[in-house]
Amino acid sequence: MCSSSRYRHLRADVLPLLADGTLMTKGQLKATRWLYAEAIVEVGRRRSDVVLLNADVAKSMGTTEFAKTFPDREFNFGIADPHAIQAFLALARGTWKTGPRYAVLAGNGTFDYKNYLGYGDNLVPPLLTSSQYGLFASDPLFAPDGGFAIGRLPAVSPGEMSTLVSKIAAYEGGKGKWTQQVILAADAADKDAGDFPADSDDLSGLVPPPYAVEKVFLSQMPLAAARTRLLGAINSGAFLLNYIGHGGMDRFTSGGLLTVSDAGSLSNGDRLPVVTAFTCIAGRFEMPGYQCLGKALVLKSGGGGIAFWGPSGMSENDRAKAMGEAFFRNAFAPGHAILGDVVVRAAAVAPGQALLYQLLGDPALRLQRP
Repeated sequence: MCSSSRYRHLRADVLPLLADGTLMTKGQLKATRWLYAEAIVEVGRRRSDVVLLNADVAKSMGTTEFAKTFPDREFNFGIADPHAIQAFLALARGTWKTGPRYAVLAGNGTFDYKNYLGYGDNLVPPLLTSSQYGLFASDPLFAPDGGFAIGRLPAVSPGEMSTLVSKIAAYEGGKGKWTQQVILAADAADKDAGDFPADSDDLSGLVPPPYAVEKVFLSQMPLAAARTRLLGAINSGAFLLNYIGHGGMDRFTSGGLLTVSDAGSLSNGDRLPVVTAFTCIAGRFEMPGYQCLGKALVLKSGGGGIAFWGPSGMSENDRAKAMGEAFFRNAFAPGHAILGDVVVRAAAVAPGQALLYQLLGDPALRLQRP
């Protein structure tokens, strides 16, 4: 050691040495984060069970190389990005010994990822799909290969989640003559959109005995009478409620055959139908601060529906009817039926349009049939 200020003492055990023992030059020195980035890629090559959890610092930490090399093993938790869920499910499908058959998203989601509007109702952000009418939520995109069913329990509070779980448990443990009832509701025919009563009649032909079908068609009765009949049928309990026709985010038919307000007054207890809606935007759960009809039905305590399968966006009637026919064939097929399996098979008939159809409910739900 020298006392001159021109020299500094260097410990031999911390000298920056190369593998051959020679001293590193200035150009060979690297920041610790870059050495880490190189090392984690090498570890990733050696071990397939290593994944990288980023906190939105991939660029500064140099871990972008790991993400490029192993795109299905990198997850970014630094930003509200639903693609992280998609990546995880793809990883599970591709690497687990027994991949998932169903996935349920526990919480509501909106397109207000950062809660700028202050409603606080974006717990599990949705993926969005584009159409000629705009952007709409598309939970099916979480399973891009279409190989398993995605459902969502659209709760925004512990109380709502408790309601949903209790409804599912009560439904799967319940029995009764109500499971033999099927309600078919239809809008009046529209020459530019579809013959909704005729389409509903076609679905009726797919319902086997011992089920009893109750039809509520606006082509056969005034709106007030149809509303009374439909609400009475729901309150009596049913295995399935299907609607075909025009709709809005908060209603079936422009006049309001069934509305969000009606959902809040239902009193069918545990006699809960699966609700299928071949209409437009009645399942648009992703609007911040708004309650769509599908969400209102499944969140209703002491009644409503056990699940809802319907569109977040604009739906074309011909393709919707084709999906409806496939749904009915699978829902009424002999043997036990799981809701998610029925939905996946129905969606396969029109996969493009099916991206707009959201399952609000448990995809692993065992359908209660007589």
